[in-house]
Amino acid sequence: MRYNRLLEIGLTEKQIKDNLLFAGEKVGDQMKVAMSKSDAKKWFGAAPPDLSVEVRARGADWVYSYMRGFYRDNSRPTGWNNTVYDKVAMPHILYELQGEQTLNHETHKLELTKPGKLSVTEYDSLVGDLTNFLAYMSEPAKQQRNHLGWFVLLFLGVLLVLTYKLKKAYWKDVH
Repeated sequence: MRYNRLLEIGLTEKQIKDNLLFAGEKVGDQMKVAMSKSDAKKWFGAAPPDLSVEVRARGADWVYSYMRGFYRDNSRPTGWNNTVYDKVAMPHILYELQGEQTLNHETHKLELTKPGKLSVTEYDSLVGDLTNFLAYMSEPAKQQRNHLGWFVLLFLGVLLVLTYKLKKAYWKDVH
């Protein structure tokens, strides 16, 4: 993904330069992750997943539930576990915003034990926005492709009607 693709979602070049480019990158450059896979493996035991790839593979609903499903689990190396992906290696990077949840093993539901900086509704809205952005980042041309798909289906439908009429006209004298 290149920084200039963010122009499609309404950001200006000035906003991109002021808020996203810190190390001399240009608006046309590709976005890069600052953490190497070897560092991630050393720090977390495994490289964290690329959630934009997970959106394509598992769907936006899965990622949304995953980001909301973290709970405190002191038996895990990072101190966190997840209801959607058990024994996850990824730490809960948004815990200050969400707060700390614990899993009630009797009801299998999460309970907020220490509130975060955001209310539950605000956090859910934030996660929804992040998930939608990840979905866009995973396939920026998806809307264009879907739009084109309707025209292709319309063309094939018209072609089907014309082909059927041609067949009827060709075979009308044959009994």
